[in-house]
Amino acid sequence: MLNSIDIKDECDVTAWCKMSDIIKLKNVPFGVYAFTQPEDRIPSTNIWPHEHMGVTYFGVAGKSYDDVYYDKKDKDSDRHHKSGQIYQRLRSHRAELGKEPSLVSKSTCYTKFFEEYGFAQNHLNRINVCVLTPKTKLDNINVRSWLFMIESLSIYLYSKNFGYQPLMQIAHSIDCRSGVINENTSNQQKIKEFRENSLMGFF
Repeated sequence: MLNSIDIKDECDVTAWCKMSDIIKLKNVPFGVYAFTQPEDRIPSTNIWPHEHMGVTYFGVAGKSYDDVYYDKKDKDSDRHHKSGQIYQRLRSHRAELGKEPSLVSKSTCYTKFFEEYGFAQNHLNRINVCVLTPKTKLDNINVRSWLFMIESLSIYLYSKNFGYQPLMQIAHSIDCRSGVINENTSNQQKIKEFRENSLMGFF
């Protein structure tokens, strides 16, 4: 069971850094990352992400120690930047969090962020990030399983600590399918009819 695993025995934590400084994480091949709401201070190095109320999201990136990304430095050259998948995934988050909310075409976890904290370019200088990596080397075949285990454990421990899940953790919430269900399908109509009939039994 998840609660029998000691996350602090399993993981090392990279130092917290600002979302605008994620270049510091470019050589991390894989891990479970966490980022926070906009806040005025970088968390202390001894604060784990599940212990920090300001965390808004946990995610995973990478699949092995060899999972690297080669980003072309410029289109007129054969030079490339090498980085791990953590850096690439956080770059994607940084781009979405820096996007005007009006440009977001559908409701996503970013919508929840903007609804709660508004939109400002300087948010990127106030969102903090850290990454959990394995304390002992894993076989590549076990990396993905380890990532999903630690992500779920982190969310579970956060929920135990604070009584709710991180704001942007849509896939793990009770109503994880809300907002994506077409209420007009015959299946949804049947479910609605069943619920209404069941409710009538209470009166």
